[in-house]
Amino acid sequence: MKAFPTSMNEGYPQIIQGGMDLRDWFAGLALPVIMPDRRTYPMDAAKAAYEFADAMMKARNENNK
Repeated sequence: MKAFPTSMNEGYPQIIQGGMDLRDWFAGLALPVIMPDRRTYPMDAAKAAYEFADAMMKARNENNK
């Protein structure tokens, strides 16, 4: 799923292109909270951000059932 999809033309909104993966968007939102003072190693922060993103994706999927 994409976070910022766009239509290729206005007449056919079902044709979607581009956009950032929603998981990547969620990880990017979590990163500043995980690494506020930059003392965390970047790879550790990135892994933690994707753990949060995966949890958000799981919760999102469970809520949409």
